[in-house]
Amino acid sequence: MIYIATIITAIDLWNMSNNGISIINVLPSFLLPPSSAITTVDLWNISNNGISIINVFPSFLLPPSPSFFLLPSSFLNMTKVILLDAVGTLFGVRGSVGEIYQQFASQWGVDVSPPVVNAAFFESFKTAPPMAFPGVESTQIPELEFEWWCEVATATYKELGVFEQFSDFRSFFRELYNHFATAAPWFVYPDVKPALTKWRDCGIKLAVLSNFDSRLYPVLAVLKLADFFDNVTISTEVGAAKPDRKIFVAALQKCGCAIEEVVHIGDSLTADYEGAINVGIKAFLLSRNTVLQPDKHQFATLLDCFDYSFN
Repeated sequence: MIYIATIITAIDLWNMSNNGISIINVLPSFLLPPSSAITTVDLWNISNNGISIINVFPSFLLPPSPSFFLLPSSFLNMTKVILLDAVGTLFGVRGSVGEIYQQFASQWGVDVSPPVVNAAFFESFKTAPPMAFPGVESTQIPELEFEWWCEVATATYKELGVFEQFSDFRSFFRELYNHFATAAPWFVYPDVKPALTKWRDCGIKLAVLSNFDSRLYPVLAVLKLADFFDNVTISTEVGAAKPDRKIFVAALQKCGCAIEEVVHIGDSLTADYEGAINVGIKAFLLSRNTVLQPDKHQFATLLDCFDYSFN
């Protein structure tokens, strides 16, 4: 970050504005470290070279002082909170969902190709209703979560035509469901902990905002991610799932911050990026395994996002 100081007057600012110069980010010197002084002529040259200068604080907000600093606009809009999606952003599935499902199904005498199971699972997952249970008692949520996932798995194996081969499908699925509450089926992306550490060292508060269920709490713990986060917001507890604005508002309230102080990062264009943008939250799309789409604020890793947006 380069800090440029300047001594200017209200008349200078008026003249610059009337000559087509946009004036931004002029702060009183007592707020910033010392740096080199420039003149209004320098500011004129900067503007004519395509650099905008904006956001001048009115004099009544500041103590008497002729000394000001010029800063890039990103400094004033400093991020205080980063909301992060969980699955696909912080951690992913080892191998594939189909491989893990087949590993357990084979113990019940059911044999289907893992890629075929994987495709059927994601089709069932895509057509399932949002995993949110508005108006229910908190004590009911864990069993409702299980039933939601059991329905997805049931639809998967019925689509494959092998559902009837299970002697006790619910027992099979209970074993599988509990497995996903452990560290075994998950891996943390290599960029995650370095990026979280950098953000935390910068004084930024971190929080998780996810459509995953309450198994997320033990998973974050066993993956040694829980200590990075101040809080966790999940759809089943809020009663609304991303991209519903209610879950974003709930996360903002939990963090106790203004909307302009927050950034949301996730791997879903609809649920994460568009969901956040529609609420007014600045967002970045994490595209780990997908083709980057133009016109989106998107990155391949969290470290890329840090380097671009938070330095």
